[in-house]
Amino acid sequence: MSPRAYQLRQVVCEVCGQPCRAQQKDRDICRTCLRNEPSVQCVRCGRMTHRLVQETGVCPSCTRMLNRTVAVCTGCSRTDCIYHQQEQLCKACEDRRRKHLRDKDKQVKVICTVCGQLRSSALLAQAICQACWRQERNGRGICSGCNRLKVFAVKAERLCKHCHQDRLAPKLLRRDAMSFTSP
Repeated sequence: MSPRAYQLRQVVCEVCGQPCRAQQKDRDICRTCLRNEPSVQCVRCGRMTHRLVQETGVCPSCTRMLNRTVAVCTGCSRTDCIYHQQEQLCKACEDRRRKHLRDKDKQVKVICTVCGQLRSSALLAQAICQACWRQERNGRGICSGCNRLKVFAVKAERLCKHCHQDRLAPKLLRRDAMSFTSP
């Protein structure tokens, strides 16, 4: 069954009464009447939509968000909306869990094709460690900051990681000094 099979339903439009093909899964309405129907702004997210829940004034996606249970997350022990019901995880912990599952394939130790060491692969398609991948991507040469032969962290400015951090330090220190308040 194709994902758009609902468009093939022959219905009688609930607004104009003409026979037509359904344009939405949950309503029997023709394309012309759907275009002429006024859009209303969701009170929660501000998006314009045709399908607003009359009692609450929110769109269907916000209704799903509001229907989530609020409980203590087992991952971080904070009270928040629960995204993964079986494991009682909030959004941040669920995102962390999914990232861990995605990166699980990278955790397999392989022999790096560049340096020959047994390390975790940085890429799924190629057996290459993180250090060799960074060197392959950015290159290696004389750093414009310290004049030493190093792997570049910023390829455009030809800076190693240490010199790049030194260049960012005044700006970060200024920002921290501006936001500092004493007790």
